[in-house]
Amino acid sequence: MVIALPWQLYIMQAFPLESAWEYTYNYKHITEKLGAFSSEDWTFHSMQWPLHYGNLLLPFLGLGLLTLYPLGIVKSKLSIPLLSMAIVVYSFFSFIVQTRMPAFVYIVCPIVLTIIAIGIVQVLDVIAKVSLNKRWMELPVLIVLVLNTFKPWGILEERSASNEDRNAKIANTNIFKNLHQKVPPDYLVFNCKSFEDVDLLFYNRFNAHSWCPSEVQLDSLLAAGYKIAVFQAHKGKKLPDYVSGNPNVLVIQEELQ
Repeated sequence: MVIALPWQLYIMQAFPLESAWEYTYNYKHITEKLGAFSSEDWTFHSMQWPLHYGNLLLPFLGLGLLTLYPLGIVKSKLSIPLLSMAIVVYSFFSFIVQTRMPAFVYIVCPIVLTIIAIGIVQVLDVIAKVSLNKRWMELPVLIVLVLNTFKPWGILEERSASNEDRNAKIANTNIFKNLHQKVPPDYLVFNCKSFEDVDLLFYNRFNAHSWCPSEVQLDSLLAAGYKIAVFQAHKGKKLPDYVSGNPNVLVIQEELQ
C-alpha cells in the first residue's frame, strides 16, 4: 500500500480519463472473459502449478502443508492467516473472476514457495538424521532442486540458433530499433505483434499498440488530428480493409515475424 496507493492517487489526478478507462477495463476482468484468457475450467490456476513451481517441487508443497497444519493450530499464529490468504486468492480467481490469467495468483506465490521450502527442510532434516548429521549427503538433493528450478537445458534450447521464436524476436527488435527512420515521431503506431508493443516503446518514443483500431476509432482519431501508422498484416494480425485502404494511414512495409 505504501508504494501502490500514492501511485494510484497520482495517476487519478494527472491522467483522470486514462486512469478511469484502465480501472473500468480492469474491472471487466472480473465480469467478462477478455482476450485469449477465456478458459471455462475452474481448475485453470491449479493446473498452472507445474508451470509456476515445477512438478518436482509439488510433493514438497504437500509435505509442507502437512508440516504446517499442526504448527498453525498449536505453535504459530501466522500459519492460518498465510494459508487463508492463498486459499482466498486462488478461490477468488478460480470461481469469481471470469478472465483467467496465470499472473493473477502471483501475489501469493511467495506464500506457496515458503510452504514448499518448509517441505524441503523437512526432507533435509530426515536425511541429516539418517546420515548421522553428514550434511554433505544433502548436496545431491539440493543440486537436483537447483537444476530443476533453473533448467539450464531449457535456457540452451531457448538460445538455440534454430529457435524460431527467438529468431523472430531478434528480427522484430531490429525493426523496432530503426523504425524512427521510416515513421515520423508524432505518429501513433498500431498492429504490433502481441506483447511486443512494449518492446517498440523501449527503443523509440512512439505511442505503440498491439491492437488495430476499429473503423469508428480510426475515424475519430484521424478527425482529432492524430497521425496513424500501422504494421502491415503479419502472423496472427490481419489488417482490415478500412485501414489498408485508407489514404491517411501510413502502412509500415517492414513485416513483423
